[in-house]
Amino acid sequence: MLGFFKKKQNRSGSFLIGGVEYQQFKELSKTPNLIDHFVSVGAGLSQVPFNLKDDVQKMVGLAQSLISVTGLGVNDLVKSAKSNNWTSVEQRLNHASDTLAPILEKARPVLNRLRTWADAHNLPSLAPFDSSAYQMTGFPREITAIFTLRQLHLPNAGLKTLPEELAYLPALESICVDGNNLKALPSSIFGLYSLRRIDAEGNEIEEIPDSIGGAQHLQSLDLDGNNLTSVSPEIARCSSLKRAYFRDQRHGTRLDHRDTPLSDDAMEALASLDARNVDIRF
Repeated sequence: MLGFFKKKQNRSGSFLIGGVEYQQFKELSKTPNLIDHFVSVGAGLSQVPFNLKDDVQKMVGLAQSLISVTGLGVNDLVKSAKSNNWTSVEQRLNHASDTLAPILEKARPVLNRLRTWADAHNLPSLAPFDSSAYQMTGFPREITAIFTLRQLHLPNAGLKTLPEELAYLPALESICVDGNNLKALPSSIFGLYSLRRIDAEGNEIEEIPDSIGGAQHLQSLDLDGNNLTSVSPEIARCSSLKRAYFRDQRHGTRLDHRDTPLSDDAMEALASLDARNVDIRF
């Protein structure tokens, strides 16, 4: 095990993608019976003691992150946890980091612009956050930490725009910008392979652009309390979408009302999602 940490410190590029999630998952796995409850949830069972529910949900989120980075399956993580042998996980994390190191170097100018943006908006530094959906909040200033950012959690930060450069963060999985003053989401973020979740409740967002069709792994989209008047029919191409919330739009008209501002094509696209059992709420 000491060899792993020595390798981590001497790595080219000096970063380990997924390292934070790995340490958190590993630490949680030490809690008695937690890994068994994690397995039960993965099997579709929900009999989890109340005092462990939050930790199990955190473990689920961390596992999803590790799986996306390492290519391992849930059974591999469970096996590592139960045997306390993490060699396969560490090897995969090292390999992913080595692969991304040259990409990081090329992306440094973009990452510097993101750091400047964070400073200009006085965004808080990255810190732990106790939530089943978001374990970190704020925005990092260290270049490798920006590059490996997985959760952008910036609610009520007074933001009017988000930078298109967020699309250069290859590990970004979830974005929470609830309670800001955004009129649009950057069209480029929907091309992020890793993007799974967007929470943007309580803004002034007016449209969902055509680029939404590229969000093939997006599972959750919350745009309650915005000002939506246009939804691209391309949303029907979001094959992984499980829920989409469009309630309480500021213009006062329900999007499923006969006077909806949405086009016929948009309504047909949303109907096709509903037919796929996507949880759509107006």
